[in-house]
This record gives sequence, C-alpha cells and structure tokens, in this order.
Amino acid sequence: MSYSIRLIAWMSPECASHGLPVWMPLTRKPERSLIYKRLDDALSFLKANAPGRYERVRCTLGGFLIMGIDPIHASYDPATGVCRLRERYMLASDTTLAAIACTIVHEATHGRLFKLGIPYDEPIRHRIEQVCIRASLLTAQRLPGTEAEAEAERCRRQLSAISPISYSAASFDERIANDMRANRMPEWFIRMILKIRRRKRAGRSME
Repeated sequence: MSYSIRLIAWMSPECASHGLPVWMPLTRKPERSLIYKRLDDALSFLKANAPGRYERVRCTLGGFLIMGIDPIHASYDPATGVCRLRERYMLASDTTLAAIACTIVHEATHGRLFKLGIPYDEPIRHRIEQVCIRASLLTAQRLPGTEAEAEAERCRRQLSAISPISYSAASFDERIANDMRANRMPEWFIRMILKIRRRKRAGRSME
C-alpha cells in the first residue's frame, strides 16, 4: 500500500464494499452513507447480471477512492490500483446504478490493460478507451431495465465520437480546465493544476 493510500485510509472511516476498501476522506457523513449504499447496490446489480465482469472488477481493483475535487467522473490510478470516483457524480440524481456499474467496469478494464503491460500513452490512448468503452457497452447490454438501455446508448455515442484528437493530452487539459471554470475555481488554481499535469507528463516521457 502506497504512503498516499495509507494516509487516506487513516483519514477515512473504515468501510468496504464487496470485499474492496472504500475511502471517502473528505465526504460528510450523510453523503458518505448515500454514496456507500449506491456503490454497494451497483456492485450487487453487476454481480447479479454480469457475474464475469463483477469478478474481474474484484480481482483487478484495489479499492475505491471517492473525492469531491476530481475533475472527471472516474479514473484508474495505476500506481495504487484504486478506482477514483467523483463525489458529485456518485451523488447526482441522474447517475443510475447501471451507470455506476458500467463506469466501474470501464476503470477495471483500464486496470487489466495496465497489468498486461499496455501503457496509457497518447498515440494509443484512443484505442485503449475504445476497449474500455466496449467493455462498458457489453456490460450495459447484460443489465436489465431502461436505465441500462440508456447507458448502452451513451456508450455507443462515445464510440462513434472517439478519435486520437479527443483523447490527446491537450483535449484532456481543456476539458479539465472547463470543468473547473464551471465550478468557479480561480484561474490561478486552474493554471497550477494544468502545470502539475504537464510536469507529470514530462516526467513520464523521460523514464
């Protein structure tokens, strides 16, 4: 376990879902209970209808980290094996159990590809995303109900719009900056976050 995860675990109330630790260090108690229930229900929904995908999630992920400051709905951290989920996404009334289940499958697929030695490098990033979105689509098609049908349609739209440009580093930075502006983050903070992202990319390119 990395130092950062040990620190987060120390800051977070002890919690687990389906055998995987769940950390919510900055979430207030009422929201924490709701997020935990939605996450647990989504994993149960996945287990009942797509048991193969469910087992892959449990075997691949090292836990869940819920943070309110994440600029995107979800991501996979290759350094820790943890699936990060945005607090606002988990609390939104239009985030369905099918959406959460498919999002988790998407991030677990990133984890499987990383463990196979496939890096998330810019030249092949859009192809990796295609694999992960298809995994979500196949999962949505296994789930019952109109919410799952809506999630499958969302995945199809993503696949039709995907391109190397849409998953370039510059496009990622632009989406993150726009999201932070929509949440009224100060421009100095946005510039700092983008500068950190560029430094991290530069460091990886030198390895």
